[in-house]
Amino acid sequence: MLNPYTVSWHDEWSTELNEALETLPDRECMPHTLYRKLLSRPSGDRRRIALVKHRGEPVMLAGLRRHSRFVWEPVGNWHAPGPVFPFRPQHMYRALRSISLEMPLAWWRTGMALPDGPAVQSVETSPTYRMKLDCDPEGYWRKTGYLPTVKRMRNRCNSFTVKTNHPGTAAWVIRNWRQRWSPIEHTDNDSRADLSDRIMVAEELEKIGRHVTISLFDGDRLVGGTTTFVHQGELVAGVMHCEPEYRAQGPGVRLIELSFQFGIGQGLQAIDIGGKADYKKKWAPEDGTRSRVVVAPLSVQYLRKVASTVRALAGRAYVWLLLASIQAVDCDAIGVVVSNVSSGRLL
Repeated sequence: MLNPYTVSWHDEWSTELNEALETLPDRECMPHTLYRKLLSRPSGDRRRIALVKHRGEPVMLAGLRRHSRFVWEPVGNWHAPGPVFPFRPQHMYRALRSISLEMPLAWWRTGMALPDGPAVQSVETSPTYRMKLDCDPEGYWRKTGYLPTVKRMRNRCNSFTVKTNHPGTAAWVIRNWRQRWSPIEHTDNDSRADLSDRIMVAEELEKIGRHVTISLFDGDRLVGGTTTFVHQGELVAGVMHCEPEYRAQGPGVRLIELSFQFGIGQGLQAIDIGGKADYKKKWAPEDGTRSRVVVAPLSVQYLRKVASTVRALAGRAYVWLLLASIQAVDCDAIGVVVSNVSSGRLL
Protein backbone atom coordinates (compact mmCIF):
# COMPACT_ATOMS: atom_id res chain seq x y z
CA MET A 1 0.00 0.00 0.00
CA LEU A 2 1.40 3.38 -1.02
CA ASN A 3 2.11 5.93 1.70
CA PRO A 4 -0.39 8.79 1.25
CA TYR A 5 2.13 11.22 2.80
CA THR A 6 4.83 12.75 0.62
CA VAL A 7 7.67 15.12 1.58
CA SER A 8 9.36 17.61 -0.73
CA TRP A 9 12.50 19.44 0.37
CA HIS A 10 13.28 23.08 -0.43
CA ASP A 11 16.45 25.12 0.10
CA GLU A 12 14.78 28.51 -0.34
CA TRP A 13 11.37 30.13 -0.15
CA SER A 14 9.19 29.80 -3.23
CA THR A 15 5.74 30.47 -4.63
CA GLU A 16 4.80 26.85 -3.97
CA LEU A 17 5.69 27.17 -0.29
CA ASN A 18 3.86 30.47 -0.01
CA GLU A 19 0.69 28.95 -1.47
CA ALA A 20 0.98 25.91 0.81
CA LEU A 21 1.48 28.10 3.89
CA GLU A 22 -1.71 30.03 3.20
CA THR A 23 -3.75 26.79 3.30
CA LEU A 24 -2.50 25.82 6.79
CA PRO A 25 -3.84 27.05 10.15
CA ASP A 26 -2.38 30.38 11.24
CA ARG A 27 -0.78 30.74 14.69
CA GLU A 28 -1.26 33.57 17.14
CA CYS A 29 2.41 34.09 18.05
CA MET A 30 3.91 32.91 14.76
CA PRO A 31 1.56 34.27 12.08
CA HIS A 32 2.13 33.38 8.45
CA THR A 33 3.69 36.77 7.67
CA LEU A 34 6.30 36.28 10.40
CA TYR A 35 7.02 32.63 9.57
CA ARG A 36 7.47 33.50 5.90
CA LYS A 37 9.94 36.24 6.84
CA LEU A 38 11.79 33.89 9.20
CA LEU A 39 12.28 31.21 6.55
CA SER A 40 13.02 33.46 3.58
CA ARG A 41 15.79 35.66 5.01
CA PRO A 42 19.55 34.82 4.93
CA SER A 43 20.52 32.99 8.11
CA GLY A 44 24.15 31.84 8.03
CA ASP A 45 23.28 28.28 9.10
CA ARG A 46 22.20 25.13 7.24
CA ARG A 47 18.42 25.18 6.73
CA ARG A 48 15.88 23.30 4.68
CA ILE A 49 12.11 23.46 4.45
CA ALA A 50 9.98 20.32 4.47
CA LEU A 51 6.56 20.49 2.82
CA VAL A 52 4.43 17.49 3.78
CA LYS A 53 1.34 16.65 1.74
CA HIS A 54 -1.41 14.11 2.26
CA ARG A 55 -2.87 12.93 -1.02
CA GLY A 56 -1.59 16.11 -2.64
CA GLU A 57 -2.90 18.53 -0.01
CA PRO A 58 -0.46 20.43 2.27
CA VAL A 59 -0.69 19.29 5.90
CA MET A 60 2.63 20.55 7.37
CA LEU A 61 5.33 23.09 6.52
CA ALA A 62 8.44 22.92 8.68
CA GLY A 63 11.58 25.03 8.47
CA LEU A 64 14.46 23.01 9.95
CA ARG A 65 17.99 23.86 11.04
CA ARG A 66 20.69 21.19 10.96
CA HIS A 67 22.37 20.24 14.24
CA SER A 68 24.06 17.04 13.10
CA ARG A 69 23.76 14.39 10.41
CA PHE A 70 20.51 13.00 11.85
CA VAL A 71 19.21 15.85 14.05
CA TRP A 72 17.37 18.88 12.66
CA GLU A 73 15.65 21.40 14.94
CA PRO A 74 12.66 23.49 13.90
CA VAL A 75 13.51 27.10 13.09
CA GLY A 76 11.96 29.20 15.87
CA ASN A 77 11.89 26.37 18.42
CA TRP A 78 11.02 27.82 21.88
CA HIS A 79 10.92 31.35 20.43
CA ALA A 80 7.19 31.85 21.06
CA PRO A 81 4.31 29.91 22.63
CA GLY A 82 2.08 27.73 20.46
CA PRO A 83 2.88 25.20 17.71
CA VAL A 84 6.42 25.59 16.42
CA PHE A 85 5.36 25.26 12.77
CA PRO A 86 2.01 25.18 10.94
CA PHE A 87 0.25 21.85 10.46
CA ARG A 88 -3.19 20.30 10.38
CA PRO A 89 -3.71 18.70 13.83
CA GLN A 90 -5.33 15.52 12.51
CA HIS A 91 -2.20 14.80 10.44
CA MET A 92 0.36 15.90 13.03
CA TYR A 93 1.92 12.57 14.06
CA ARG A 94 2.00 10.93 10.64
CA ALA A 95 3.39 14.07 9.03
CA LEU A 96 6.16 14.32 11.62
CA ARG A 97 7.03 10.66 11.09
CA SER A 98 7.14 11.07 7.34
CA ILE A 99 9.87 13.73 7.55
CA SER A 100 12.27 10.93 8.60
CA LEU A 101 14.59 13.02 10.74
CA GLU A 102 15.23 13.30 14.46
CA MET A 103 13.58 16.53 15.63
CA PRO A 104 13.45 18.02 19.14
CA LEU A 105 10.15 19.91 19.39
CA ALA A 106 8.98 22.55 21.87
CA TRP A 107 5.51 21.55 23.07
CA TRP A 108 4.50 24.76 24.80
CA ARG A 109 0.91 26.00 25.06
CA THR A 110 -0.09 24.18 21.87
CA GLY A 111 -3.58 23.30 23.09
CA MET A 112 -3.05 19.76 21.79
CA ALA A 113 -2.13 16.40 23.28
CA LEU A 114 1.47 15.29 22.97
CA PRO A 115 2.28 13.22 19.88
CA ASP A 116 2.18 9.53 20.69
CA GLY A 117 3.53 6.53 18.79
CA PRO A 118 6.68 4.53 18.02
CA ALA A 119 8.33 7.52 16.35
CA VAL A 120 8.29 9.49 19.63
CA GLN A 121 11.75 8.79 20.99
CA SER A 122 11.48 10.74 24.25
CA VAL A 123 9.32 13.24 26.13
CA GLU A 124 10.60 15.50 28.92
CA THR A 125 7.80 17.33 30.74
CA SER A 126 8.04 19.91 33.50
CA PRO A 127 5.30 21.82 35.38
CA THR A 128 4.47 25.44 34.67
CA TYR A 129 3.09 28.05 37.04
CA ARG A 130 0.09 30.19 36.23
CA MET A 131 -2.29 32.52 38.06
CA LYS A 132 -5.68 33.82 37.02
CA LEU A 133 -5.76 37.60 37.22
CA ASP A 134 -9.33 37.99 38.47
CA CYS A 135 -8.02 38.01 42.04
CA ASP A 136 -5.37 39.88 44.05
CA PRO A 137 -1.95 38.23 43.49
CA GLU A 138 -0.72 39.49 46.85
CA GLY A 139 -3.07 37.05 48.56
CA TYR A 140 -1.18 34.14 47.02
CA TRP A 141 2.21 35.72 47.75
CA ARG A 142 1.16 36.18 51.36
CA LYS A 143 0.20 32.50 51.49
CA THR A 144 3.62 31.40 50.13
CA GLY A 145 5.44 33.79 52.44
CA TYR A 146 6.94 35.72 49.52
CA LEU A 147 5.01 38.99 49.92
CA PRO A 148 7.58 40.61 52.28
CA THR A 149 10.29 40.01 49.68
CA VAL A 150 8.13 41.46 46.90
CA LYS A 151 7.46 44.61 48.96
CA ARG A 152 11.11 44.97 49.97
CA MET A 153 12.35 44.78 46.38
CA ARG A 154 9.59 47.11 45.23
CA ASN A 155 10.91 49.73 47.67
CA ARG A 156 14.53 49.17 46.65
CA CYS A 157 13.63 49.69 42.98
CA ASN A 158 11.49 52.75 43.70
CA SER A 159 14.00 55.14 42.10
CA PHE A 160 14.05 53.21 38.80
CA THR A 161 11.92 54.26 35.84
CA VAL A 162 9.58 51.64 34.40
CA LYS A 163 9.25 51.50 30.61
CA THR A 164 7.23 49.27 28.33
CA ASN A 165 8.42 48.35 24.82
CA HIS A 166 11.18 50.94 24.92
CA PRO A 167 13.03 50.78 21.56
CA GLY A 168 15.83 48.23 21.58
CA THR A 169 15.07 46.70 24.97
CA ALA A 170 13.76 43.39 23.63
CA ALA A 171 17.00 42.78 21.71
CA TRP A 172 19.06 43.90 24.72
CA VAL A 173 17.28 41.49 27.08
CA ILE A 174 17.44 38.54 24.70
CA ARG A 175 21.09 39.10 23.74
CA ASN A 176 22.25 39.43 27.36
CA TRP A 177 20.12 36.50 28.50
CA ARG A 178 21.74 34.33 25.80
CA GLN A 179 25.22 35.63 26.67
CA ARG A 180 24.70 34.58 30.27
CA TRP A 181 23.75 31.00 29.43
CA SER A 182 25.70 30.50 26.16
CA PRO A 183 28.53 33.04 25.84
CA ILE A 184 28.69 34.20 22.24
CA GLU A 185 32.42 33.51 21.95
CA HIS A 186 31.68 29.81 22.50
CA THR A 187 28.82 29.54 20.02
CA ASP A 188 28.79 28.52 16.37
CA ASN A 189 26.95 29.96 13.38
CA ASP A 190 23.84 27.91 14.22
CA SER A 191 23.59 29.49 17.68
CA ARG A 192 24.18 32.98 16.33
CA ALA A 193 21.47 32.48 13.71
CA ASP A 194 19.08 31.17 16.37
CA LEU A 195 19.72 34.27 18.50
CA SER A 196 19.06 36.52 15.52
CA ASP A 197 15.82 34.65 14.84
CA ARG A 198 14.65 35.03 18.44
CA ILE A 199 15.25 38.78 18.39
CA MET A 200 13.44 39.15 15.08
CA VAL A 201 10.44 37.18 16.35
CA ALA A 202 10.19 39.40 19.44
CA GLU A 203 10.45 42.64 17.50
CA GLU A 204 7.96 41.59 14.84
CA LEU A 205 5.42 40.39 17.42
CA GLU A 206 5.84 43.66 19.32
CA LYS A 207 4.56 45.50 16.24
CA ILE A 208 1.25 43.61 16.39
CA GLY A 209 0.83 43.72 20.17
CA ARG A 210 1.81 40.10 20.83
CA HIS A 211 5.13 40.79 22.55
CA VAL A 212 5.81 43.12 25.47
CA THR A 213 9.14 44.02 27.08
CA ILE A 214 9.03 45.59 30.53
CA SER A 215 12.24 47.30 31.63
CA LEU A 216 13.78 49.27 34.47
CA PHE A 217 16.08 52.27 33.97
CA ASP A 218 18.44 53.93 36.42
CA GLY A 219 18.55 57.34 34.78
CA ASP A 220 19.62 56.56 31.22
CA ARG A 221 21.06 53.16 32.12
CA LEU A 222 19.11 49.99 31.42
CA VAL A 223 19.07 47.96 34.66
CA GLY A 224 17.04 44.95 33.56
CA GLY A 225 14.13 43.76 31.50
CA THR A 226 11.77 40.87 30.94
CA THR A 227 10.11 39.74 27.73
CA THR A 228 6.53 38.46 27.62
CA PHE A 229 3.99 37.29 25.05
CA VAL A 230 0.27 37.93 24.78
CA HIS A 231 -1.11 34.48 23.92
CA GLN A 232 -4.69 33.22 24.13
CA GLY A 233 -5.71 36.16 26.31
CA GLU A 234 -2.90 35.56 28.81
CA LEU A 235 0.50 37.09 29.53
CA VAL A 236 3.25 34.48 29.05
CA ALA A 237 6.78 34.90 30.40
CA GLY A 238 9.70 34.84 27.97
CA VAL A 239 13.27 35.58 29.14
CA MET A 240 14.84 38.02 31.60
CA HIS A 241 18.15 39.75 32.18
CA CYS A 242 19.28 42.09 34.94
CA GLU A 243 22.69 43.72 35.27
CA PRO A 244 24.71 41.91 38.00
CA GLU A 245 25.76 45.10 39.84
CA TYR A 246 22.09 45.83 40.62
CA ARG A 247 21.44 42.41 42.14
CA ALA A 248 21.05 43.78 45.68
CA GLN A 249 18.11 45.96 44.60
CA GLY A 250 16.23 42.91 43.34
CA PRO A 251 15.20 44.13 39.87
CA GLY A 252 14.26 40.58 38.83
CA VAL A 253 11.63 40.36 41.57
CA ARG A 254 10.35 43.81 40.71
CA LEU A 255 10.08 42.95 37.00
CA ILE A 256 8.00 39.86 37.72
CA GLU A 257 5.68 41.91 39.94
CA LEU A 258 5.39 44.50 37.17
CA SER A 259 4.43 41.71 34.76
CA PHE A 260 1.50 40.81 37.00
CA GLN A 261 0.50 44.48 37.19
CA PHE A 262 0.72 44.83 33.40
CA GLY A 263 -1.47 41.77 32.84
CA ILE A 264 -4.09 43.08 35.26
CA GLY A 265 -3.97 46.55 33.70
CA GLN A 266 -4.51 45.11 30.22
CA GLY A 267 -7.47 43.03 31.36
CA LEU A 268 -5.75 39.72 30.54
CA GLN A 269 -7.19 36.53 31.96
CA ALA A 270 -4.06 35.04 33.53
CA ILE A 271 -0.28 35.15 33.70
CA ASP A 272 1.84 32.11 32.85
CA ILE A 273 5.35 32.47 34.27
CA GLY A 274 6.63 29.19 32.83
CA GLY A 275 8.53 26.49 34.68
CA LYS A 276 11.88 24.74 35.22
CA ALA A 277 12.68 26.79 38.34
CA ASP A 278 11.43 26.13 41.88
CA TYR A 279 11.22 29.84 42.79
CA LYS A 280 8.25 30.23 40.44
CA LYS A 281 5.98 28.31 42.80
CA LYS A 282 6.29 31.28 45.16
CA TRP A 283 4.67 33.48 42.51
CA ALA A 284 1.85 31.30 41.18
CA PRO A 285 0.33 27.84 41.64
CA GLU A 286 1.29 24.93 39.41
CA ASP A 287 -1.11 24.89 36.48
CA GLY A 288 0.05 23.37 33.20
CA THR A 289 3.09 21.75 31.64
CA ARG A 290 5.65 22.29 28.92
CA SER A 291 7.45 19.48 27.14
CA ARG A 292 10.42 18.74 24.93
CA VAL A 293 9.42 16.02 22.50
CA VAL A 294 11.99 14.21 20.38
CA VAL A 295 10.47 12.65 17.28
CA ALA A 296 12.58 10.15 15.35
CA PRO A 297 11.24 7.45 13.01
CA LEU A 298 12.36 3.93 13.90
CA SER A 299 14.67 3.86 10.87
CA VAL A 300 16.50 6.94 12.12
CA GLN A 301 16.72 5.56 15.66
CA TYR A 302 18.24 2.38 14.24
CA LEU A 303 20.77 4.27 12.11
CA ARG A 304 21.83 6.35 15.12
CA LYS A 305 22.46 3.20 17.17
CA VAL A 306 24.40 1.58 14.34
CA ALA A 307 26.55 4.69 13.87
CA SER A 308 27.22 4.88 17.62
CA THR A 309 28.19 1.20 17.77
CA VAL A 310 30.49 1.46 14.76
CA ARG A 311 32.15 4.54 16.22
CA ALA A 312 32.70 2.82 19.58
CA LEU A 313 34.12 -0.35 18.00
CA ALA A 314 36.37 1.61 15.65
CA GLY A 315 37.67 3.68 18.53
CA ARG A 316 38.40 0.63 20.66
CA ALA A 317 40.20 -1.12 17.83
CA TYR A 318 42.29 1.97 17.07
CA VAL A 319 43.41 2.32 20.68
CA TRP A 320 44.46 -1.33 21.03
CA LEU A 321 46.31 -1.32 17.71
CA LEU A 322 48.13 1.84 18.68
CA LEU A 323 49.08 0.55 22.13
CA ALA A 324 50.28 -2.74 20.68
CA SER A 325 52.76 -0.82 18.52
CA ILE A 326 54.20 1.12 21.47
CA GLN A 327 57.12 -0.71 23.10
CA ALA A 328 57.56 1.64 26.05
CA VAL A 329 54.07 2.53 27.22
CA ASP A 330 53.71 6.15 28.35
CA CYS A 331 50.62 6.68 30.53
CA ASP A 332 50.36 10.33 29.52
CA ALA A 333 50.45 9.35 25.85
CA ILE A 334 47.67 6.81 26.41
CA GLY A 335 45.56 9.52 28.00
CA VAL A 336 46.02 11.75 24.98
CA VAL A 337 45.07 8.94 22.58
CA VAL A 338 41.92 8.03 24.51
CA SER A 339 40.91 11.69 24.75
CA ASN A 340 41.33 12.17 21.00
CA VAL A 341 39.32 9.06 20.21
CA SER A 342 36.52 10.11 22.55
CA SER A 343 36.29 13.49 20.87
CA GLY A 344 36.34 11.96 17.40
CA ARG A 345 39.56 13.62 16.28
CA LEU A 346 41.17 10.28 15.42
CA LEU A 347 38.14 8.67 13.76
